[in-house]
Parts: sequence; C-alpha cells; structure tokens
Amino acid sequence: MKFFLTGFLVAIFIPFTGKTQLLSITPDFPKDNDNISITVDASKGNQGLFNYATVSDVYVHTGVITNLSTSSTDWRYVKFNQNFNQPNAQLQATSLGANRWKFDITNIRAYYGVPAGETIQKISILFRNGAGTTVQRNADASDMTAATSIMSDLSDAIKKSTSSKFEGGDSFLIEDGSNLSLIHI
Repeated sequence: MKFFLTGFLVAIFIPFTGKTQLLSITPDFPKDNDNISITVDASKGNQGLFNYATVSDVYVHTGVITNLSTSSTDWRYVKFNQNFNQPNAQLQATSLGANRWKFDITNIRAYYGVPAGETIQKISILFRNGAGTTVQRNADASDMTAATSIMSDLSDAIKKSTSSKFEGGDSFLIEDGSNLSLIHI
C-alpha cells in the first residue's frame, strides 16, 4: 500500500511548530546561512518580561553554541560582547504585543562571525530589559537556545522525500548512521 509522507510528517511535527512555545524560530529548521526571526513568548518560561510595560526597552543578549563549545552553556561569538547591563540599539527586540518580542538575524553564520568549518549547533539568546535587571529565561532559569544544524539535516531529508511515495516498511536516511522507518498507518 502506498501513502504520502506528508501526512505522517504533519502528525509528527505539529507539536514542534506550535505557537505556544517559549521560543520559536522562523524558518523552523534554519541552516547556518539563513535569515531567521526568533520570537519569545514572555507568558512562558520564567516570565521575566511578562507584562513588561516598557515594550521598547527589550534587548537580546545572544551568541552560539558550536562544536567547539566546551559545554551547553559555553556561548561563543557573543554579539557586541558588551556589558550586559547596557542597551545597544543593534540588539533591540521588536514588540509584537501580547507579551511577545522578536529579534531578526540576517545570515546566522555571518551575523555571529563563525568561521567556516565550525558547526553552529544552537543559538543562545536571552531577552532582557535595557538595564539587564529583568531577564526572560527558561522556567528553570537556564539560557534559552534554538537548535540549528541538527534540525537542518532532518529538514533537508524531509524536503527531499516529501514528494515521494513509500511502500510500507520502506525507510530513508535522515542523518549519518540513523534511519527513520516508515510504517503504514
């Protein structure tokens, strides 16, 4: 029996693309040279910016986690590596209303200045007020991150395969050494 992979993927990825997340990234599966928008929902996480009144006084503090980072908190290529407690117009977030802010990045690799050959694994980001005294984080107070490269590889495999029909039991390669088996539903 034949079926289209698209329905299967919709069922799998709906939880990952919902708008109820603390942090969302557009496009969903960015590559290191993509332009992206990162949106935070301050009603989630630690709610540091929830109902923050001065919506034009929200900035980001951002860097990346790469294959050369020593831990999941070892931010590299921090933008403008400045005093966290000072506003910087180049890092100002845009208010979307309803406790949501957005920050745009043009060409991830170029923006952070990550050299070729170094793999960007995650974008680390905090949304904060200009003084750095009110900070939006995860509920456990850890830094917020958005995955990039691992999900990009999966995205490529999906895009290449969504127009194909599969027989029950067929599979396709997703990442070096791992398969996603397709079953007939």
